[in-house]
Amino acid sequence: MPYEHHQNGIIERTNRTISEMARTCNLNTPFERLGKKKPQLEMLCVFGAKSYLYEHNFRKNFSPRVTVGYHLGVSEDLKGWLIWVPEKKKVMKAASVVFDESTFFTDNRQVGGALNSIQVRNLFDTSMIDEFNWQDKSLLISTSDANLHVSIPSDYKEAMVSIDKVHWNAAIYEEIGSMRDENVFETIDLKEALKEVPHQSILSTKWVFTKKPDCYKARLVARGFRQIHWINYDETFAPTPTFSSLRLLFSDAALKRWSIRTFDVKVAFLHSLIDKPVYLWPPMGMEIPKFKVLKLRKALYGTRQAARCWWMHLKNILLKIGFKSNGEDPSTYTLDHNGEQVILWIHVDDGALTASSVNLINWISNQLNEYLKIKWDERIKGLVGISNNETDEGFKFSQHELIEKIINLSPSNIISKSPLPTNCQLESNFSCRNMDKPYLKRIGMLLYVAQASRPDIAYAVNYLARFSLSTDDSHWEAMNHLIAYLQNTKNMGIVISKKNKSLEMNCFVDANWGGEGNRSTHGYLVMHGMNPIAWQSKRQTTIASSTAQA
Repeated sequence: MPYEHHQNGIIERTNRTISEMARTCNLNTPFERLGKKKPQLEMLCVFGAKSYLYEHNFRKNFSPRVTVGYHLGVSEDLKGWLIWVPEKKKVMKAASVVFDESTFFTDNRQVGGALNSIQVRNLFDTSMIDEFNWQDKSLLISTSDANLHVSIPSDYKEAMVSIDKVHWNAAIYEEIGSMRDENVFETIDLKEALKEVPHQSILSTKWVFTKKPDCYKARLVARGFRQIHWINYDETFAPTPTFSSLRLLFSDAALKRWSIRTFDVKVAFLHSLIDKPVYLWPPMGMEIPKFKVLKLRKALYGTRQAARCWWMHLKNILLKIGFKSNGEDPSTYTLDHNGEQVILWIHVDDGALTASSVNLINWISNQLNEYLKIKWDERIKGLVGISNNETDEGFKFSQHELIEKIINLSPSNIISKSPLPTNCQLESNFSCRNMDKPYLKRIGMLLYVAQASRPDIAYAVNYLARFSLSTDDSHWEAMNHLIAYLQNTKNMGIVISKKNKSLEMNCFVDANWGGEGNRSTHGYLVMHGMNPIAWQSKRQTTIASSTAQA
């Protein structure tokens, strides 16, 4: 309908943003209107920037010739700046000033007078808050108990001086060999590259090292944050599957007694062609002639479009074999072959495959091996961070390793038998509205556990996540209570049973009425036979007028 902008809000908001930007570009300053030329902006400086004022009337030969002050603005009567000098406690006017716009004024004055010594009550337990570290702590520890003394280098130079230099060198040469086998890049002159892309869009690279129980791994990663939109990347979206579809695959296979195989695609991104010109500076450890750069033919880890290029490449392969994509979950594929069925679930380069016969699984695996380098595993141990133990009764999904990491972040002696304390009623503390990074870190890890294998903590995690921007002691106490509950139940998980023969889908739903902000909270559980497939606890976005509506 015309003039009904709310019916297409996203497009209307985008059009308004673009039009306002265009209107701004057409504006002229009063100086430009009168003088018919653009004003010079060299006189402008960031307010409060540290300034070095040159004094011409110094008294002695060895007296300081520069006074430190802070920028306040431009003088109205003289051609110069206004500088606040804390040492002299006055505002000075000067024309010879050097500005440091990376440093600003901070008032470090101390309160005078003696203070009586008092004891301040500790408001919170500092042991439950770890210092936020920009470097991934997993790089500083071993990946298994058998390799506790192996330190993971953070870059190429560190790897070349470590005691495992020989192993890291071998891993680098193996990765370079894989890239050359896959024809990932070609070497061209720098002048030719600059004809196609600007100099600033040529990407540098970084080696990322990991230690697995059976090998040393090195991966070349491009610094894709330097890429320029529409020049060396376009679309970046690539779908990822849901845990619900993975559990449904295992449940369907368990109830029908189908075989399951998991697989891992080696150097997955290096199989797919890249869709835009991307150039790299030669990485450390690779001998390239001077004034040469690398032009990517295939997608490389770190480039913005790498995930999408790999997804499109894999999708085309599966369509050639005869698979059809699931409309509800684009990363789940099905195939009907001579009256037999195949289901394939893929998460980037890890996946699971099940079929009504072993011969059909072998045929599919042979078809995929013609296009990709794949490592197949008939022993289902784990997938996407979820441990999977198969028994005669079924499959058990658990995440005890991730739960151990959460417990180590907040060690506690509390004994908890429920996810939240009885009658737990938390409120947002708007007086301390901040981004509590340790709290957010734990919420993120707990969300992964709740969505993958622990429906019993779904409500508790969702409830605690509501206060991520306004946390205080009460929220941390509830968080520690939940972590203590996980400590007592870390080996628990969900079981996909093979014994139940019912294929019925049942959904159980419940909701309360009201709450903080008068918004209700609902929860649901979907069962395939007796196997839990999907669950969620969520606060509703609208206000319900009754329990029935909630």
